[in-house]
Amino acid sequence: MWQRLKKLFWQWRFAPIVAPSVAGVIIAGRTAGLFQLLEWATLDRFFLLRPQEPVEERIVIVTIGESDLTKIGQWPVPDGILADAIKKIKTQKPRAIGLSIYRDLPVPPGHKELVGAMESTENLIGIERVIEQPVAPPPTLNEVDRVAIADLVTDSDGKVRRALMSAADTKGAIKLSLAARLSLIYLEKEGISLEAAGKNQQYLRLGQAIFVPLTEDQSGFVGRDVGGYQILLNYRGPKERFQVVSIQDVLENKIDPNLVRDRIVLIGSTATSINDFVRTPYSRENTTSLTVCQESSQQCFGSNSEMSGVIVHANVISQILSGALEGRPMLRVWNQMLDWVWIFTWSAIGTAGTWMLLETKQIKQTVFSGWIVLGIILLAGGGLIAGCFIIFVWAGWWLPAIAPVLALTLGAVVTIVYHNQWQLKKTNEQLELANDRLKDYSRTLESKVKERTQELKEAKIAADSANAAKSEFLANMSHELRTPLNGILGYAQIFQTDSSLGKEQQDGIDIIYQCGKHLLTLIEDILDLSKIEARKMEMNPGEIYFPSFIQGIVEICKVKAQHKEILLTYEGQPELPAGIWADEKRLRQVLINLIGNAIKFTDEGGVTFKVEVLDTWALGMGNGELAIGNGELGSGGQGDKETRGQGAGEQGAGVQAREGTEGNSPIPPTLPTPPTPPTLSASSPNDEFTTENSKLKTENYNSRPMAKIRFQVQDTGVGMTKEQLEKIFLPFEQVGSKERQAEGTGLGLAISHKIVKMMGSAIQVESHLGKGSKFWIDLELPVIEVGSQISIKGGQGAIAGYQGKQRLILMVEDEWQNRALLRNLLEGIGFTLAEATNGKKGLELALELCPDLIITDLVMPEMDGFEMMRQLRQLPEFAEVPIIASSARVYASDRQKSKEAGSNDFLPKPISTEALLFKLQSNLGLEWIYEERSDRLSSSTDGTETNEGDASDRETILPSAEELLELYEAARRGLIFQIQEQAEKLQQQDERFVPFTREIIQFCEDFEIEKVQDFIASYIDLD
Repeated sequence: MWQRLKKLFWQWRFAPIVAPSVAGVIIAGRTAGLFQLLEWATLDRFFLLRPQEPVEERIVIVTIGESDLTKIGQWPVPDGILADAIKKIKTQKPRAIGLSIYRDLPVPPGHKELVGAMESTENLIGIERVIEQPVAPPPTLNEVDRVAIADLVTDSDGKVRRALMSAADTKGAIKLSLAARLSLIYLEKEGISLEAAGKNQQYLRLGQAIFVPLTEDQSGFVGRDVGGYQILLNYRGPKERFQVVSIQDVLENKIDPNLVRDRIVLIGSTATSINDFVRTPYSRENTTSLTVCQESSQQCFGSNSEMSGVIVHANVISQILSGALEGRPMLRVWNQMLDWVWIFTWSAIGTAGTWMLLETKQIKQTVFSGWIVLGIILLAGGGLIAGCFIIFVWAGWWLPAIAPVLALTLGAVVTIVYHNQWQLKKTNEQLELANDRLKDYSRTLESKVKERTQELKEAKIAADSANAAKSEFLANMSHELRTPLNGILGYAQIFQTDSSLGKEQQDGIDIIYQCGKHLLTLIEDILDLSKIEARKMEMNPGEIYFPSFIQGIVEICKVKAQHKEILLTYEGQPELPAGIWADEKRLRQVLINLIGNAIKFTDEGGVTFKVEVLDTWALGMGNGELAIGNGELGSGGQGDKETRGQGAGEQGAGVQAREGTEGNSPIPPTLPTPPTPPTLSASSPNDEFTTENSKLKTENYNSRPMAKIRFQVQDTGVGMTKEQLEKIFLPFEQVGSKERQAEGTGLGLAISHKIVKMMGSAIQVESHLGKGSKFWIDLELPVIEVGSQISIKGGQGAIAGYQGKQRLILMVEDEWQNRALLRNLLEGIGFTLAEATNGKKGLELALELCPDLIITDLVMPEMDGFEMMRQLRQLPEFAEVPIIASSARVYASDRQKSKEAGSNDFLPKPISTEALLFKLQSNLGLEWIYEERSDRLSSSTDGTETNEGDASDRETILPSAEELLELYEAARRGLIFQIQEQAEKLQQQDERFVPFTREIIQFCEDFEIEKVQDFIASYIDLD
């Protein structure tokens, strides 16, 4: 037992040294005033955070504000006006009147009236200043001994935290403060008078309150001037905590007679121009706005400036009256000795508590034991401050908080350092002992070490292989899943150009293509889950032709809406830009998810998808501006100013989810394309996806105009509760019934939330249970001048060829399906194709044929595409030959590797026909030749085909002149959807209108708004 106690004492021998040493350092710093400002700031914060007290009803403050001075016309207020106010207040019989205005000199006119009012008002008390820059009292009141001192005590930081009960004037006479004098007059009618209290009769008692004066050895004011009878000022609050009326209301008899009766009235200035203000705990700091909100009353108050002197006097009076009549706690502080004991206690707690925590089994075994313990100690410090606040509110004691917290923390830090050294010493001793033992086993140990080293090497090799396999998993999954989709989507695009197919077959091919794109999006959602788990996601912004992008999304979601027999409505502004710069795949993924969710949770009514421009601006364009019109770019004005065609401000027409719905923005003319920006990626250990500046930024992009575009999805579905809204963006969280949850994985909104954060925005949501939900995102996107928009169903017809000599393209691809797809796409429009199944054969064919352009896969047997490109670029004759890398591996690392190997461009699989033709055009400088589109009429509304002969034989019957003018006006404004809907209504009204409306509908489906306008204009007289 003795040995155990001896060992325990030796282990704890540091505590009697560390705790007093730390306490001594903190006490020395506190005595020197190092922590004084922090302690005062803590007290100020306590005042701001404590519960708001009720309005003081025993005091009425008559203020002289800026509006009063404006009406009076001068300062000081003339004696006549002041006398009139005193007389009117006197008639309402207050207990006492305090004139908190220095009046040592007459201010005509009306001085005699003021003297008379002072002489006749026996409960009127004037003020003087006796400590700094003395100010004489009013002579009339001084003669009858009705004067009090109005000096305020400020601390070194300029704030008033103490109040004077009494002080000696310049002649040594003791005079009461204005607050004390008025309080005594009020309490006299309550039968309360001033008494001596305490063992040595050194304190003052008023009713239930004992006023203990501050001394030089008390905590918080050590070494401060505590002359006179000073107490801590226990504020009730700022001006809002008192009954306040203006002097104009008094003069004009606008106050309730019962408001003043039997109360203390203070008259003083609150005008900012008078500068009669002091700083208090409620004043705003230089860098921090102190505003306190009381949840109980849902009311906030604060001070943007200093507090006027009359309000401070009112707080002192309230403190005296509340203490004397109600027992409201007086603020008290410890003496210096108790302060030292308090600091030493917390130093000992920090020292002993830290050691005990470090020796607990749970913490001792952790790697960051010191940091864990320090965190616990800091939490204890927070609890200490919270305890001091509770004692301040309920008991009225101001206990030191900063010095004890510093003692607690410093004691913990020193103990942690000592404990680490002690542990290190113990470890060294154990190591020495182990070293002695190991000497006996040195021979056998060498062989065991060799065996163990070999095992570790094998384990490391296995671990490296596993890590490599993990790293390749995402890329391989993407490659394997995209490869079959390449054929599906590729041949769907080929069939889209087949003019021999009827409208129904073409619509079916379109649906196959859009559904294939949707399937690709779903596959990428699954892959995105793996990216989220790895906390890595990539962004690849590029140019987007906005009208077709939006139309594609509507077509994809339209199928599901039709299946549920609900209405999908698209509302797009005519002033939407023709081209934007963004990550097309990610933006499509977000929008399809939002619309799909809306359709999923809507059984009746419909879903509205709305796209609108909220704001536009230009960066680095001098005096240029960007004006958005109906989607057509034009030039005009001065400088670099760009304008759009007419139609700005018009509302987009709603498009219901039915077959044949198309966008309403025409294809812009060919313009230069923007530079390709670097790929952006983001990763975070905290499962947050952010970019460097949370924006899709590009190199040299400051000269591009910008647009803030809102994408909004609103439904009339089941809606959500507040609790459900808090969980919808969490992975695998699904709301609604079990039947609806079975339709998804619960990943869509979580992934979309991360993507939108990477784009520098957030998904906003409003929802009402049983009424529906509204989701929207606001994205700031560069508006670009879109290059030639390749369209296999465009108004110009399908591409039939290109001008100039025939071009030879070398395809290097190991999959025969992909080679067949490219062959079908390109040979029909005049290209000559050569094929190679791997990089080695591709290199040989390139040297033999000298092709105009090379399209190569990246992953192939024998020699991959990277090595082939590197070897080609080393040959002078292939230094300038365009090479397009095409792969189902679409990560940023693959794009960068292909660029470093020598590619000019990258074409992701599945291959988009439009993207392929666009890249061929940009890399070879081609000018396309389009087939002449036959103006044959499309199928009639009842589903039967009408040939040209039938149409020509059929008489064209026109609608009324008013309807023709209405159609022409809509065409002039570019409202394609409105024109199409109106034409369909005319068909339903009278079958004879079919020949006329069929032409209009065909033009609308091809987005040929000018032909619509010209066609209608041919039947009306515009003059």
